[in-house]
Amino acid sequence: MSTSTRASSETWKFAPARRSQRRLPLTLIPMTSTNASSPAAVLEFEAVRLFVERATAVRGLLAKEALVSSVKATLGLRHRDPQWSRTCPPLLPRSDAQTQALGDALRAAGLTL
Repeated sequence: MSTSTRASSETWKFAPARRSQRRLPLTLIPMTSTNASSPAAVLEFEAVRLFVERATAVRGLLAKEALVSSVKATLGLRHRDPQWSRTCPPLLPRSDAQTQALGDALRAAGLTL
């Protein structure tokens, strides 16, 4: 097995994704500044905080009902493929109305489907 070639002291930061990377809101890239009080570090911290808040909000919307069915319904909406909504027993799939309501709530939370 090969080990990572990155230095162990290297830190990472989140940066806004390019438009071509629409599926990922943030990209992990090496951090150039380690000064925690620098304006760049403050902006990086704020970006990470906003990302975590958004992820927590989306997770909360998905967990309001059965989590697995909600995630599969969301994937079905995202890929425009209703086969994603199929579940195995004992799980029940979401109804079309529930899936539409979930999609509306996720779009209102800022998720691109």
